[in-house]
Amino acid sequence: MPEPRHLWQLDAHTQLTGVLGYPVRHSLSPAMHNAAFRALGLNWVYLAFEIPPEALPQAIVGMRGLRIQGLNLTIPHKEAVIPLLDALTDAAQRIRAVNTLFWEGGRLVGDNTDAEGFLQALREAGIEPAGQTVLILGAGGAARAVAYALHQQGCALMHCEPHSRTCHGARAGVPSNANRDDPGHATLPNPTIGWCSELHLAGDVTRPRLQPTDRLGGAPRHRVGM
Repeated sequence: MPEPRHLWQLDAHTQLTGVLGYPVRHSLSPAMHNAAFRALGLNWVYLAFEIPPEALPQAIVGMRGLRIQGLNLTIPHKEAVIPLLDALTDAAQRIRAVNTLFWEGGRLVGDNTDAEGFLQALREAGIEPAGQTVLILGAGGAARAVAYALHQQGCALMHCEPHSRTCHGARAGVPSNANRDDPGHATLPNPTIGWCSELHLAGDVTRPRLQPTDRLGGAPRHRVGM
């Protein structure tokens, strides 16, 4: 392993990486990645690129032309980037969302590390998801990755759609316009979040700011664990 660089310098050999998002100026990814590069002695730099949705195709063209070594993608680009790539890993293909771009020879490949990272975070917190019933709050690429990861662990999934008071059973990989008569997408009778007596949360939940040990009101009919 190379010796850590105590004086981090950019030069003509510095390799460029970064994250594409909109908005993205709040991201902590540059601080984390650049600290890791310094600790590993890598002559790499990681930047945040605020790219509006309509500019994503040009950004990917720029990555190809500049041969940027790798990029992460965050909201709202995780699904929109797929048709702009040469190939997808198995995980990205199944989840239909991409959070990482890398080069494989001359091909630009999309990967999804959200699912694996989510499971690792749960286990580091002492939570074993296998076989549990899980309520997923939210939608989009990250939610699809979480659903995929939990589905692989044999979990029964409930998904609350945004801007809706209803929940439904879900199966990883079922698109939003799926036939609701599908057994994997069956509507539950008048469900509300008040059903939960205890809710274990993983991820960024900001409204309201719930903690993993918070309890919700309502009759204690279900315990939803992650």
